[in-house]
Amino acid sequence: MSADNWAWCPQCMKHAEATQQKDIVDVEAVYGTIPSEEYAKRREVAYKDIELSTSMREDWEVGMNLIGEFSVTFSASCSDCGFRFMFEGKRQADLE
Repeated sequence: MSADNWAWCPQCMKHAEATQQKDIVDVEAVYGTIPSEEYAKRREVAYKDIELSTSMREDWEVGMNLIGEFSVTFSASCSDCGFRFMFEGKRQADLE
């Protein structure tokens, strides 16, 4: 069975943002203590845009049966960090 979609993982993004913030703090802490060229290179790396792979598999089912029961099932799992999420819901349609 193939995935319905491959997406960016919110947990991977949270970890990448935390790592980037630490890198920014570290590079700003050495300002004035290292040669300006080295500082500029480190700063460029620290402030570089975060790049993530689409490592989170998303699968879903949506439908309504003959008695008017609507159901949705969604699951997500990341092959990089192990993040998992699942949602299931059902609701009966008002039939006349």
